[in-house]
Amino acid sequence: MKYLLKGLLALSFFTIAMSTQGQKRTVVMVQVIGAPVDSFSTGFYMPDTTKMYKAITPYEKEAREKEEDRKYVIDLKAPTTKALIGTEARNPVQEYSYLTKVFLFLRPGDSLLVSYDIHHQNSTIQFKGRAGTNNKILYEFNRIEPAAFDNLNFSDSTTPNELMVYTRNVKMSRVKLLNQNQKRISPALLKYLETKTKLDFVSGLLGVPMMLNAYFHKEFSKSIPDGYWSFSKLVKIDEHRLKDQDYVALLSYTYPYYLLLEQQHANNVLDKDIPREKRYNLMYSIANKTYKNPTVKSVVLAEILKSLLGATENATKYRNLLDDYLSNYCKSVSTKQSLLAFYEKRASLAVGQVPPSFPMEDMQGNKITLAKFKGKVVYMDFWASWCSPCRYEMKEGAPGLFKKFRDKDVVFLDVSIDDSVTQWKQAVKELNIDGLQVLSKGGFDSPAARTFNIDGIPHYILIGRDGKIFNNNATRPTQAETVEAIEKLLKQENE
Repeated sequence: MKYLLKGLLALSFFTIAMSTQGQKRTVVMVQVIGAPVDSFSTGFYMPDTTKMYKAITPYEKEAREKEEDRKYVIDLKAPTTKALIGTEARNPVQEYSYLTKVFLFLRPGDSLLVSYDIHHQNSTIQFKGRAGTNNKILYEFNRIEPAAFDNLNFSDSTTPNELMVYTRNVKMSRVKLLNQNQKRISPALLKYLETKTKLDFVSGLLGVPMMLNAYFHKEFSKSIPDGYWSFSKLVKIDEHRLKDQDYVALLSYTYPYYLLLEQQHANNVLDKDIPREKRYNLMYSIANKTYKNPTVKSVVLAEILKSLLGATENATKYRNLLDDYLSNYCKSVSTKQSLLAFYEKRASLAVGQVPPSFPMEDMQGNKITLAKFKGKVVYMDFWASWCSPCRYEMKEGAPGLFKKFRDKDVVFLDVSIDDSVTQWKQAVKELNIDGLQVLSKGGFDSPAARTFNIDGIPHYILIGRDGKIFNNNATRPTQAETVEAIEKLLKQENE
């Protein structure tokens, strides 16, 4: 019966695809084998939006033959490399979950059938239809980096040169794949993947010391690979590539950070600790001097300024810098409006402000509000099960912090932004996390992340006994300053 249904599904898929070709509609169908019947959901997302083309719905046993539960018809105006199929199957009784994300390359009028066994996605996934070959190659391309990372056995003993070799191996494997298939895939996809290969290679090389420092707090002087200070020549400035968000990230973060490290190296202060806020301020200044093209400068400075406003405890002290950018460098009305709105929201989260409320429920389903904890110190930890630095802090720093203040008026509020309840609960159990656990589903688009402008995790916020923000970008559990800050807040008088 299963194989008969599979054949009928494929036949009906191609019939639908043919009927929509003249309309230039793109048809995507998803077939998942082996999913638990109790709960199955799938969604189709388009690039640069949170729009889902079909709401996630239960996949009950009696609905298995309803092809419309797995069909998506999209009107595309241009090819996209960032369409996303997201699938979740879970069994609440046995507490397991299977989560899959498959990025797609689609053109107007494409037809695509994606099928796989949910227990063995990598070995069973198939792509059929007009867009089949393109997406097969794209899937293989996207698998190269995580497979190589698994082989790396990334740990605090990983050397800078090993991380550099890993980056080069990823590039070589990708180039080999593209050379073998350049005549089989769309020229647009080939160009995109070739560009991405080069861009990821440059970003990977420049980012070696940042990665080791972020994950394992390694000193920069011990995180520099051979030849590192010559890598600047790999960065090419081209305003025509500013539509590529990965390219913008390179110019706005990785490259200015590299240039900052280069300055510190030249001044023999490479290991001097620079707080995140000050680092973004220096990077803003470096980018302003480095980029001569007005369009590039406008885009890059806006990105760094947003990061700076996100990192500071008090956004109001950068109002003059914002006004200077808007008067002298900003080339876009939408950028101006976006930055002003972001500034106003960050100003509302400044030190001394009462934090805004957002919906929270603990693991037992009880509703929680921040106002409930007035009179106590609150240490908020925004995290997710898939975030390695978050898990590191949960394992290495949080237990000692909790133990030290166990009998004091301190609330450790861990706010997960996971999409999966199962994965959240599983991580809490694996890491044996103390404190109050709440979930705000939706990743960086979750209510908690939107309320507090969280665009990177882990992120910590300290709230005093008076119920007001003491630090909206607090230090991590592994840092000694965290203990000092909490002890200082415990001395506050109740108001």
